[in-house]
Amino acid sequence: MKDRIKRIFSQFGKGAPDAIFINYGGVRDYSFFHVTGLEGGSFEGSSAILSKEGSCAILIPQLEENTAVKENKRNKLGLEINVFKSGKEHLEMLRHELLGTKMLGINYSSMSVATNLRLKSEIKCKFMDAGNALREARLIKDEIEIAKIEEAVKIAETGFSKMISEGTIKLGITEREIAAELSYQMQKMGGTNSFPAIIAFGKNAAEPHYATGGAKLKRNQIVLIDWGAKTRRYCSDLTRTFIFGKMNGEQQKMIETVKGAQEAGFDLMKEGCDAASIHSAVKNYIDKTEFKGKFIHSTGHSLGLEVHDGKGLGIEKFPLKENMVMTVEPGVYVKGVGGVRIEDDMIVKKGGIEILSKRNNFLEI
Repeated sequence: MKDRIKRIFSQFGKGAPDAIFINYGGVRDYSFFHVTGLEGGSFEGSSAILSKEGSCAILIPQLEENTAVKENKRNKLGLEINVFKSGKEHLEMLRHELLGTKMLGINYSSMSVATNLRLKSEIKCKFMDAGNALREARLIKDEIEIAKIEEAVKIAETGFSKMISEGTIKLGITEREIAAELSYQMQKMGGTNSFPAIIAFGKNAAEPHYATGGAKLKRNQIVLIDWGAKTRRYCSDLTRTFIFGKMNGEQQKMIETVKGAQEAGFDLMKEGCDAASIHSAVKNYIDKTEFKGKFIHSTGHSLGLEVHDGKGLGIEKFPLKENMVMTVEPGVYVKGVGGVRIEDDMIVKKGGIEILSKRNNFLEI
C-alpha cells in the first residue's frame, strides 16, 4: 500500500499536505479501501490517516477489529490499527495521530458538511482539498488491483454464460427473473452485483438507464443486459445486446453500427491518447449512419473500486495512461423500437489496449 500512498502525495508536487485524512463515514469515500487494501468487513465509521512516507493508520470501531487484524497479517498490508469503542475515543485517537500536523488534506467531495465542520472545530490546523489527488492516483491500477478486476470480469462473464447455457432466457420470462438468475449465478462464484443489473426487452432498451421491470419476453425482441460483478471490492461492467429469435433489418443495422463504433474507439486507445478524441471518433462513426444523434451518453468510464471510478470517456480532455482500466460502451437508442449497447472492459497499454472481457457478441438466441 505504500506505493499507492506515495502516488497520492506525488500528485501535489511541492504543495503536498503533511497528512491526508480519509473518512469512510456517512459519505462513503472508497479511497479508504484503495489505501488500506482491506477487502472484507463493513468499516462504516472508519477513517485512515496517510503520511508522506507512505504509512497508513486506520481508526476503526471495535466490531471491525478481527477483520482488520486478520487481513493486515494475511495480506501484509502494513497498517497501524487503532480500535475505538466510542466517539470520544475516536476523536482522541484522531488528535493523537494528527499531532503536529500543519496542513491536512481532506476529500471535500466525499465528506458531509457536518463531518467537515466537526473536524475543523476539533483539529487545529489548516486544511486543503485532497480529492483530486485521490481520484488521479486511483485511476492508475497496480497488479493487485488489475487481478481483482480481472476476477470480477470472469465472474460476470461466467455467470452470464451459465445463465444462457441453462436456458434461462425463454419466452415469457420477465426482466426481473433474468436479473435474479444472473445475480444468483455470480453469487455462486463468490461475486455480488457491482450495480443493479439493467435487463431491458424491446422498446425498454431505448432507455440507457432503464429500471429493470416486469416486462415479459416476446419473440424477435431486443434483449439488452447491462451487468457487472464485484469481488474483493473491485468491479466489472459489461453490456450485451442480442435478439430473442430472428432479427429484422433495422435491428441488425443498429447492432452492426454499435459494433463498428466500438472498434473505432478501440483503434485509438493507447497511452497518451486524449480521452475526448476517443469519444469524438465513436460519436462521429455513429453520426455518419442513419442513427445520427441516437448516441446520447459518453463512450465509457474508468473502472475500479466503483463502477464509475473517477473519469469518463466523454468531452473532458485528459491523456490516457498505462494501466488505466476503462469501459468502452457505445450505444444507439431509437424511441419506440429499442436500443443497442455493447460494453467491454480493458486496460490501457503503451501501444494499445488489453481487452479483459471475451467479445463473443452473439446476435441471436
